[in-house]
Amino acid sequence: MVIIKISMRKSLGDYNIEKSSSSDLNNISWSQKKQKDDNKPKKKKSVKTGQIPSGTNIIYKKDNDGLLVNIATVNGVNNTTYLDVSSDASNLSELFAVRAYDTCGNFSDTTRIHNSINLEATLNACAHTITMDWNEYINWTGGTDHYEVVINETTGVDPRTSVRLDGNAVDFVLENIIHDCIYDIHILAFNSDSIYVAMSDQLSFIADLPKKPDFNYITSTSVDHTDGAVDISCYIDNTAIISRYEIDRSERETNNFLNIVSIPFPNNGDMIYYHDIDVETKDHFYQYHVFPVDTCGKRVSSPIVPLWSIDTSLSFSDCLGNRSWMSICLYIL
Repeated sequence: MVIIKISMRKSLGDYNIEKSSSSDLNNISWSQKKQKDDNKPKKKKSVKTGQIPSGTNIIYKKDNDGLLVNIATVNGVNNTTYLDVSSDASNLSELFAVRAYDTCGNFSDTTRIHNSINLEATLNACAHTITMDWNEYINWTGGTDHYEVVINETTGVDPRTSVRLDGNAVDFVLENIIHDCIYDIHILAFNSDSIYVAMSDQLSFIADLPKKPDFNYITSTSVDHTDGAVDISCYIDNTAIISRYEIDRSERETNNFLNIVSIPFPNNGDMIYYHDIDVETKDHFYQYHVFPVDTCGKRVSSPIVPLWSIDTSLSFSDCLGNRSWMSICLYIL
């Protein structure tokens, strides 16, 4: 909707819209300019008796053909607000103007056209961002001083509340949004002295992001004495949203990890296993690292175990063919 707010005096002058604010409906306000001293007599425009009541404001809205169409009249000098219930302000920017008719039968000039602010935004689950753009607010005397992105995170987890941008800004990227948080966002435009404020429509987002694993734990790396391969066992968080696990391997001498295999996220269970046969365990000592890869194709890190302060996704097997447990191996290196 659009709400039109009016500020009037008893005499007729040249009127300006103060603001056009929207929240599904559009809210428009306007005020009277100071009159110039002019001793020239004004012509009355021919108006039929009873056609337009004195002390009336006529509300115009631009239609799809670009024409200003009379959508309403507001009677009485003290009636200063109009609510456009036919507005589609949540989907597009709408254009409005106002004209006044005084008790002497005179019409004012039509105001400059003002517009509502239409906010559009998209949530990128992979980048953990909300990207916003909006149309500029036009025709304030002195222009738009600045915009404010108002952020209301309804769960109380994300502390951010607003971001101030200069008057030329028409886009903004909110980064590092938090999983399961609910974001209600709208834009405020301020005129040069911040007396007038125009508000956009409001958008709401539920940050349904891929859940990261709470842990990723290599339980053991063991040398198989029958074929000299290395058996890797890893305990995984099966509540995470993961597409696959990538295993990197390095010889101890080089400490250069390279990816050797991808293992799909299992349909059930909380363990993954890999039998690495492309090794020479009699001659080399190998290290392994297991990385979860999310549905966006990004490797994600699991939290480090606080008690040991070690990376539980790293392990190795020795060249003697012994079974090497992760917690022991990291301490004897």
